[in-house]
Amino acid sequence: MKRYFILALAAIALSSCSKNETLTPSEPVHTYTLPQGNNAFDQDLVSLFNTTGTYFLYRFSRQDYAWKPVESSSIASAAGYNYSCENADPNYVPKMLEFIQQNWLSSYPDAFLKKTLPYKVILGANLKNTVSNKLQNTTPFYNGFIISNFSAVFDTMKNTTKVSFRGEIHKEYWNWILSKNLVSFPTSFTNVSNYTKTGVTAANMYSLGFIAPGVGSAAIPLNTDIINYIMAIISNSKTQLDDTILKPSNDVNGLIRAKYKALTDYFKSAYAIDLQEIGNNSLKP
Repeated sequence: MKRYFILALAAIALSSCSKNETLTPSEPVHTYTLPQGNNAFDQDLVSLFNTTGTYFLYRFSRQDYAWKPVESSSIASAAGYNYSCENADPNYVPKMLEFIQQNWLSSYPDAFLKKTLPYKVILGANLKNTVSNKLQNTTPFYNGFIISNFSAVFDTMKNTTKVSFRGEIHKEYWNWILSKNLVSFPTSFTNVSNYTKTGVTAANMYSLGFIAPGVGSAAIPLNTDIINYIMAIISNSKTQLDDTILKPSNDVNGLIRAKYKALTDYFKSAYAIDLQEIGNNSLKP
C-alpha cells in the first residue's frame, strides 16, 4: 500500500515539474538545484531560469538528456537515444553563454522565451551521434535540446562556421516550438500553398509558394514549410532575400512575398518579434 501511495505522490508532483507540455503520470521526477556551482557565470544561469523558467545545465548526466518515459510504465529508458554528450568546460561557459545570449536569446522577448523554451537546455561539449560517430552542434531530446561546443572547440570556429552554428540553434528552437504547437500561425500564410500537392520540385516550387523542394514525391508538410520560411528570414538580410526568393523572376506568382509578409507582419503584431531584424543582424562572435 505504501508503494502505491508514493507513486500517487509522484504523479501529483509531475503536474508542476515540466514546462510547455502535457506530462503523463509515468514520467519520473527530475529536479535541479541552481546554482550548479560557485562560478560567476552561475548567477547568469540563475537569472536565465528566473526569467524564462528553463534550466540551462552545464553539469548533467546521460539520464538528463537521453531518458524518456516508457509508455504504460513508471520507469524511464535511454534505449534508442543515439547521442552522447560531455559536460561543458567551465572555462568556456562564459564565452559561449554570451554567444547564445547575443545571437539567439536576445532575439526574442522574455515573455516569448518563457512561453516557448523547453524545460531544460543542456550546455554540453563533444555532442556525438553514436551511430554515425559524427559530431553535431545541436540535437533535441524528450523535454529539451542540447547545444554543444561549450569547449575549446568554439575558439577554433571561423566566423562562417559560427554563423551556421547560430542558425542551427535557432532552428532547434523553432523545431521545438512547432513540435509542441506553442505558437499559432496566420491563415494568411497557411492558406496560400497547397499542402496536399505532390511532386514539388526545384523547377516548380517557387511558382507554388514553396522555397524548398519536397522529399521525393511526398507533399510538403505545413510545419516543414513554416520552418523553411522562418529559417530563410532569420538567416538572411532583406537585401539577400530580395535578390533570391523574393525576386520577381523567381517569385513568379507573388506567393512567396505574400507568405513572407504574412509571417513577418503576424509575428510583429502577435509576439513583438521582428523576424527580419534577426536576419539583418550581423553575427556577434
